[in-house]
Amino acid sequence: MKHGSAIQNVHPISNEHTSGKGYALFISVLPIFMMYQVPLAGIGVSTAMIIISFFYAAAVIFQDILKNHWKMRIAKIVIPFVLYLLYVVIKSAGDTVNMIQTLLIIIHITAFSTGVVNAQCLKKNIILIAVLAAILTMFQTLLHYLLGVHLPCIAPNLCLDSLQYYRSFILTGYQEMSQLYRPSAFFLEPSHLTQYCFVALFLCLFHGKQQYAPAICISLGMVATTSGMGIMLTGGIWFLYIWNMVRKSEVSGKMVKMVGCLLGILVAIGILYQFSFFRSALQRIFSPVQYSQNNYNAIWGRTLHWNTYISPMRGKDLLFGLGYLKLPDIYFTGLMELIYCSGLLGILLYYFAMIKTAICYKGIARLVATSLCGLMFIANSTSIIWMTYYIGILVVFGLEQQEE
Repeated sequence: MKHGSAIQNVHPISNEHTSGKGYALFISVLPIFMMYQVPLAGIGVSTAMIIISFFYAAAVIFQDILKNHWKMRIAKIVIPFVLYLLYVVIKSAGDTVNMIQTLLIIIHITAFSTGVVNAQCLKKNIILIAVLAAILTMFQTLLHYLLGVHLPCIAPNLCLDSLQYYRSFILTGYQEMSQLYRPSAFFLEPSHLTQYCFVALFLCLFHGKQQYAPAICISLGMVATTSGMGIMLTGGIWFLYIWNMVRKSEVSGKMVKMVGCLLGILVAIGILYQFSFFRSALQRIFSPVQYSQNNYNAIWGRTLHWNTYISPMRGKDLLFGLGYLKLPDIYFTGLMELIYCSGLLGILLYYFAMIKTAICYKGIARLVATSLCGLMFIANSTSIIWMTYYIGILVVFGLEQQEE
């Protein structure tokens, strides 16, 4: 494959569907609208999008069947995720909304496997949204530290009723018990921006021709959120990129280039450490700091409820979970939610799907799948909206690689 060909050619199957770009837009904007509520309906905008677009997904599958060439072209990825999602459906007994949503997602990812999504357009959308979010986050940061002004980018009155406790954070940029300003552009919180933008950073550096300007912009935006997850992911992705470049370089120059790269990273960290928000963000990850009134740090916050809800689980409950209907209205990481609701069997099915994807495909699909295995411990990446976004990316770019 020639360098950059992955983004120079639109997926051949996508050309058969006139709405390939629309479906790409559907995947890329789901996480942006997930906090908003459809007036009178009482459901989220993203949920409504999934329901309405179901009819298009079903039509895509039916059309391919009529043409007598339909098959799950990327079964190595799709089938493991379908098995996992079917188990989620079973564990959603009594929670009708979650059950229906999950069934609809199965239909959508099956439609993705037909090649309906325009891969080139999906990449452009994700990078564009990430760059806009990064620029807006940096602008929020400058306004706050120079003028003491916060620029809200979300309308709290339009958010879901269950998210009204975010109202103060949306309007001020400060979370409860925190004296650290945490901008997040048009995402509900910094971790959500990070969960979205790390994919864009991978696309800029590892998929087709490198796009350094957007990559740097996105990286600065992720750091500006003060999200510990964002800082670690940004540093990790750039280290992986530099390591990959050194590995591909001439043997004689590897040591010099490696030393140069490491020095560059240290200099960048040293420069960032001169800014108080960066120091506070690092302190927030590991230890109680001055901004905290209750000995809070990010690691403690993500494990707070483990001893209360997860540790007491035994036997059948631990193996199969307690079901999504019993999920308490508190923050769980993806790992905690899966154990509590789906048990060890749910964990096994989830990791089987991700690891299977990482083994079968290289490039962006492998990078995202591997990252999601790690994010389970520190982020809630298993909600239906996020799973649609991530599985859509894995299927679309895995299929693109398969068809090259």
